[in-house]
Amino acid sequence: MGRILITENSPLQSRQLQIASQKAKELSRLHLFMGTYHWFARVLKKNIHQFSSGLLLGAADGYLGRFLYSDKLLREKIDITGIDSTPRPIKWPLPWKWVQTDILEFEVWERYSFIIANWFFFAFDESKLQRIGERIQHSKAFLLVFSEPYRSYFQRFELWVLHKIGLIRTAYPVVCRAVQAGFHDQELIQALHLESSQWQISTSSPLLLSQRVVAKRLL
Repeated sequence: MGRILITENSPLQSRQLQIASQKAKELSRLHLFMGTYHWFARVLKKNIHQFSSGLLLGAADGYLGRFLYSDKLLREKIDITGIDSTPRPIKWPLPWKWVQTDILEFEVWERYSFIIANWFFFAFDESKLQRIGERIQHSKAFLLVFSEPYRSYFQRFELWVLHKIGLIRTAYPVVCRAVQAGFHDQELIQALHLESSQWQISTSSPLLLSQRVVAKRLL
């Protein structure tokens, strides 16, 4: 079962998960249920030992940024710039910067020491993923932290269960399309060309609907 990419007129094109406020809140609750936001916070605390600036790709609704900023210990160690094709969301922390642009037109990757993304890459085809991967490779980031929808029949079954118990309602079609466009096994790492010797990569077993990737640049 290959990736079923999102069409041009889909509300998810270019990581548009904020189709409606109600759905955005539901998606945020889903990530909280899966422990995604807490996982990002734990990984950043563990790997960042001095004040660092980071880039959040596809920051969209601003919920992940707000969650990380709410952690007092973490916000003393990091400063994050959110980037998306949409205007700055209300939820995005006021002290943190926001860049409204197409990710493929963004050029100042070298300013950031770490790059994070949550359910972002699945919206792009292989050619665009390769271009984004090239920019990541040429950045000065020492740490990459990604969580992406995992594509398998088991994850589709899990999604159906979450829908039946009421955890996912209005956002169900959105999440279905995300899982269908998601990645299996090492597909994301290969699409971004991160399998080179300059990265030490660890991937978690798919947890609920997501696979988690942490890559550390080798000196």
